[in-house]
Amino acid sequence: MIVENKMISEVIMDLGKHYKENVSTRFLRPLFSEILADTSLSRRISDITEHSQDFLMQGYHLNDLYMNILALAQFVFLVRRDVLPNLSSLTEENTRFATSDKVYRTMAFNNLPANIRILADYINDLYVLTIAYDKKNSSSKTCISDSIPELDLIGKYLIESD
Repeated sequence: MIVENKMISEVIMDLGKHYKENVSTRFLRPLFSEILADTSLSRRISDITEHSQDFLMQGYHLNDLYMNILALAQFVFLVRRDVLPNLSSLTEENTRFATSDKVYRTMAFNNLPANIRILADYINDLYVLTIAYDKKNSSSKTCISDSIPELDLIGKYLIESD
């Protein structure tokens, strides 16, 4: 099923913009190298954040959209688990010898936790809208989301644990 919904499209565009401008910056991208070494995860994130305009023009297949949402949720979980606990030492390592753009680099590192929270909110909004769309437009009694058991993990991935 092709997704044709203005609200979903807007959230995808906002999510992609936030990801590109605040999370996947030249300063922060090296921190995510281990996470994005998973080519499937990396490709799905790229599909929804960098190629969103192409998909919006052609339409998203609901299965692909769910898998892209799941990949983004996994990314948030992995950043929170693997990167954020070490952020202060990573900040020091990456800003110690920086001369040009030191202020921008420091700002990017300092704002990463907040920007990951915002990204998680966008992902959650997109997921809720997609589920509602799926339920509304499902021709059978079962939704497409019911055939993807991994979606049950999205809540776990997006909830911030202490």
